Amino acid sequence: MQIVSAASAFPKHYYSQAVLLQALQQYWGAELKNPELLRRLHRNTGVDGRHLALPAHAYSKLSDWGEVNDLWIEVALDLGKQAICRALTHAGLAAQDLGAFFFTSVTGIASPSIDALLINRIGLSPSIRRVPMFGLGCVAGAAGIARAADYVKAYPSQLAVLLSVELCSLTIQKKDLSPANLISSGLFGDGAAAVIVAGEDSSAFATESEQLGPTILATRSVFYPQTEEMMGWRISEEGFRIVALARGSELGSKANWQGRGRVPR
Repeated sequence: MQIVSAASAFPKHYYSQAVLLQALQQYWGAELKNPELLRRLHRNTGVDGRHLALPAHAYSKLSDWGEVNDLWIEVALDLGKQAICRALTHAGLAAQDLGAFFFTSVTGIASPSIDALLINRIGLSPSIRRVPMFGLGCVAGAAGIARAADYVKAYPSQLAVLLSVELCSLTIQKKDLSPANLISSGLFGDGAAAVIVAGEDSSAFATESEQLGPTILATRSVFYPQTEEMMGWRISEEGFRIVALARGSELGSKANWQGRGRVPR
């Protein structure tokens, strides 16, 4: 089992962290009681800049989750197609060569899922096996590669592609000034990545001297009991609201954060 290609794709809207901070302050306006706290959080992230699905000025005009999710589908399809096509080109492969398609995201939903919608757009085989995955969050890349490796281990003559698309900017909540939302507003950007995994009997599997990427020796999963509330979403008519806990307790109350400007370590 071998990773024979990987590629990424990003939206065209790129902004420095300073510009994004200014846009967020305007976005929340008077609701942001302690702008200095937001500035301090952004300074401490170590992020220089990020790509956004939409122009920065467009976020304040979004009306509801339905509109936001439609935009998520539109941008996810565009970036997903770019990432997969680039990965195929890098490996000298054709779209019809792929035997399985794993898709993961945690920032939007679609039915049919994004992988299904991309089959005609890319020209993938109509017999390709699809495995859409939702809810894996930050571990999705590693878990997705593991599942793709499991597939080509069972079908060693085949190739599997994993596509991950996350458009975090489309989950930001206008009415949510919680510590978790303030922190995430300074960290996460938008983009897509695709990885192609080959079975050992696949024609794309390189010899040791011509190895294109790392060999996958084994996969393993570990679940930590009683940790499901450490990171996730609460989903309502307003969309995805981030939930994050630290050291087993809430990251401080809204009053503590806005009044004292405390930052978790």
